[in-house]
Amino acid sequence: MGRSSNAQPTACTIHLMPVSLTPRTPTLFAHIAAGLALAALLAGCTVLANPSSELDGSEWRLQTLDGDELASSNARFKFTGDQLRASAGCNTMTGNWRVEDSRLLIGPLMQTEMYCAGPTWEQEKTLGALLASAPVLSNDDKWTALTLTSRGHSAELVRITKP
Repeated sequence: MGRSSNAQPTACTIHLMPVSLTPRTPTLFAHIAAGLALAALLAGCTVLANPSSELDGSEWRLQTLDGDELASSNARFKFTGDQLRASAGCNTMTGNWRVEDSRLLIGPLMQTEMYCAGPTWEQEKTLGALLASAPVLSNDDKWTALTLTSRGHSAELVRITKP
């Protein structure tokens, strides 16, 4: 059988941290880093030193939250400078953001508090909990899809605009 045309891209993130334990460690680390980068590229991943540059100026549609479709078609993320605006479709959450050690760090996180009917209210509480947990950020090789994952929650996003 052939491959499905609906195959999802594989998401991955690799962060390399230099360690200097012995006189040979820098050389050894350079070889390991080169091997990991090559493996990531062959797997269709992108290894970037600064994921923030790929996110700044971009807008994303929140596609799923904990595996469920969003109740609102207005669920969005927008990264502008050091500010993130996120919404599950009713209220807006904003805060300063940065990526550090594969984690999306946001804070302080502020949120409007309008009444939201139906499942949107529960989804907004879930999104707030996810963002407050410093979720792990992973991306596909072309930065067209993001996944945010914490121990309790996950979200999948699809890029709307490029920076």
